[in-house]
Amino acid sequence: MRKMKIRVLYIIITVITAAAVTYLGLALFFTRHFFFNTIINGENYSVSAVNSVQNGFLDTSSQYVLTINGRDGLTDTITAADIALRVEFDNEFENIIEGQEAFLWPTSVFK
Repeated sequence: MRKMKIRVLYIIITVITAAAVTYLGLALFFTRHFFFNTIINGENYSVSAVNSVQNGFLDTSSQYVLTINGRDGLTDTITAADIALRVEFDNEFENIIEGQEAFLWPTSVFK
């Protein structure tokens, strides 16, 4: 009977330790990555690092096209190359990650 209690206690301690290590590990992970269910400009960047998001913006910015519809059916387009469009990020994405409270990562699963 005593051996069974010790075994049950050992299993409970192991499960709690594994859960705590997983929770803390993911909290550390989310100090450098976006939470689950993160959508930026209609794109899913869940669990992505800042450089991955920046690369996504750089990839799509070169394809930017502005179409102007004028009177009498006149249209004109302006491409990214026409205006030498370039993307500057400053610290916006880093600020978002800093403000997301990494220890609250479980709440992002349900959003």
